[in-house]
Amino acid sequence: MNPKKCATLHIDGKRREALPTQFHIQEGPPPALSEMEVNEHLGVPTGYHVTLSTNKALKDINFKLKMMGDSLLAPWQKLDAINTFILPRVSFQLKNGVAQKGPLNLIDRDIKRIGKTCLNLPQRTSAEPLYLSYQRGGLNLLPINVVADISQIVHGLGLLQSAHLGQLSMAFLSK
Repeated sequence: MNPKKCATLHIDGKRREALPTQFHIQEGPPPALSEMEVNEHLGVPTGYHVTLSTNKALKDINFKLKMMGDSLLAPWQKLDAINTFILPRVSFQLKNGVAQKGPLNLIDRDIKRIGKTCLNLPQRTSAEPLYLSYQRGGLNLLPINVVADISQIVHGLGLLQSAHLGQLSMAFLSK
């Protein structure tokens, strides 16, 4: 392990605060995070107040989405870029971070705006053509809030199937 690429966070559960505890691993101590600091691992912020930093990452994604929508790319290139670059980043944040619905709604709004523009539809048009499958003439997109809900369910199922949770529940049931 490389301590320079790691960070530690020691939380006092009773007082609900981060403690500046130093841990030592192999080549030295990794930096200890304070309550307001975050450590980014593969672009996903980790820390005591992760929602704030995840919102920052989602705002950055939305900024890039707006730039792409305003670019001179052909409509099919914009849609391909959304599917190739934007949606995987959002999905990765949802699977590994904690996201609020507000920033996700902004991303969803801009994806709908770009999609309707690419299909030459008025903005007042229903979003269903965006969500239809390719075979039915749609863009095969999912609303971001649906993707967020799916990520939450998958994460919960993963926790339920965890060996550690199974051991904890068996210990609880045996008492």
